[in-house]
Amino acid sequence: MFVQTIKNTKNMPKLKDRTHSEYVHQLVAYKKRITEVQQWIKTEKELISMAMKLDKNNYNDIMISHKRLKMLKEENKFLSEANKELRKTIKEHQKNMSTLTYKGAHVQQRMYAMVLRQLTPMQKGIQALHSVVEYSEMMKQDNVSELAKKAYEAWAKRDKTMIVLDAGTSADLVDVIFKLKELGVPHTVFHEPDLYGCITSVCFVADERVWDTKRYPTYEDYVSFIFNLNNQKDTTEVPTKEMWQLATFGPVFGVIDTEPIFALRDLIFSKKLSM
Repeated sequence: MFVQTIKNTKNMPKLKDRTHSEYVHQLVAYKKRITEVQQWIKTEKELISMAMKLDKNNYNDIMISHKRLKMLKEENKFLSEANKELRKTIKEHQKNMSTLTYKGAHVQQRMYAMVLRQLTPMQKGIQALHSVVEYSEMMKQDNVSELAKKAYEAWAKRDKTMIVLDAGTSADLVDVIFKLKELGVPHTVFHEPDLYGCITSVCFVADERVWDTKRYPTYEDYVSFIFNLNNQKDTTEVPTKEMWQLATFGPVFGVIDTEPIFALRDLIFSKKLSM
């Protein structure tokens, strides 16, 4: 039945109405299923060959087994070709998957928008979207780094998560802008024309190192975790900052300057979700 499904191209995944990422995931699932069926065919061929050796005198059974083997070989040949085509298709579409990677690992991105507190909930959502549009336009400029562009594309085409935070007053929004500039974080500021050019929203993209506190704990949290892991034994050696760096960021990012990451984390965590 599965071979007939593969042969019927109408049942194969289509790119229409899907992102490249979703499409590739479906193709990979099909490829995995093909491999499983090929393994089943291999096992059945071995069983049939064994049965033919044990029952050499039964002509009818041997003829039936020959026909079955021939069909299995044809199906296996077809599946091998289908597998080959799927590999080719997957590679083509993986090129179109905008995924920012470090050492082959996908790094999740989030879009953060900090909005003016005095706005209504609906206005906050609208102003946040205004700043996101400004951000997407900024990504088209030549002076934006390739790393920032890839991070935005990874968010827009794969992750899509957006967090809207209450920045506070106009003065607080200005402080946010100065902090982002100080940290070198690409961001956009939206001035609402209907409010005499007042700043209503600031947005930027942050990767998982900033907001995932479990995977990327602070040095203090890491030390606490190690001691808890060893049941608070007095003999437990206190990890050095170099050990923490290598264990936390090393596998994917290598040794990096963590100060800007945690400064941005402090900025984000100092704000509440916008309501």
